[in-house]
Amino acid sequence: MASTARSTLGRRLGVLVAAATVVTILTAATAAAAPTPMGAPAGVRVPGAALALGPMGTNDPELGSRTARRPAAPAGAFVYRKGRYTTLDALDGRLTAHTSINNRGQIVGSYDADGMTVRGFVRDQRGNYTSFDAAPGALTLAFDINDRGTVVGTYADPEQTQAHGFLRKPNGSVTTIDIPGASNTFVYGTNNRDQVVGSYVDADGREHGFLLERERVTVIDHPDAPEDPAAANTAATDLNDRGQIVGYYTDAGGTYHGYRYDKRRITRIDPPRRR
Repeated sequence: MASTARSTLGRRLGVLVAAATVVTILTAATAAAAPTPMGAPAGVRVPGAALALGPMGTNDPELGSRTARRPAAPAGAFVYRKGRYTTLDALDGRLTAHTSINNRGQIVGSYDADGMTVRGFVRDQRGNYTSFDAAPGALTLAFDINDRGTVVGTYADPEQTQAHGFLRKPNGSVTTIDIPGASNTFVYGTNNRDQVVGSYVDADGREHGFLLERERVTVIDHPDAPEDPAAANTAATDLNDRGQIVGYYTDAGGTYHGYRYDKRRITRIDPPRRR
């Protein structure tokens, strides 16, 4: 169990680090309602609110004019707004992943504090960073922040044998989130109603998506996900203020698909095939 937990946590950390090297479009709302672009709620568009987080690299036409110059910065991360790029710092000169931004311009992420310890952070509108640990000695991965400043994410206990979700209030208080009966709980997203989504691993090794609202858990399993624990993966990764949820699952062949969960109805999302 310990080795499985470590490998699972390692994959999750890899995903977080990858978030600092893949351009992600974030718009007016905290969450996504597919099939609109990630981060864009259905039918909502706030002028001037489009933002992006990502690395320095080749320009992307979705981020605006190709003549816009990306500033050079060792951190490799930036915020894009109204055709301008603003670099984001690397905390203490270490590997830093900025993973989410809210409508107030607050940013969350995680960084390698000393080569062995991963801590979470909140960056305010003025560029000031506040570091935090979800628990003493824990590996802390901060994934999302809503407009109230509530942060959610996942942490590993000091021995890194079990993963827990967490919710951090603006005053710094942290609440651990564990789904009853789960061997590991991962939290990825929240909205302005403090609903929380993520995934958990049951006693048989199957991964299920979930919605947590006022201590009530709704399990989300895509109907096409296999029963085999070695292949069964469903996760809920984000949601908007309407309660529409997006996530991913694997089918029996091991192929990953996206999905939207809305009023207990699940719709599969796949990119169009190339002609």
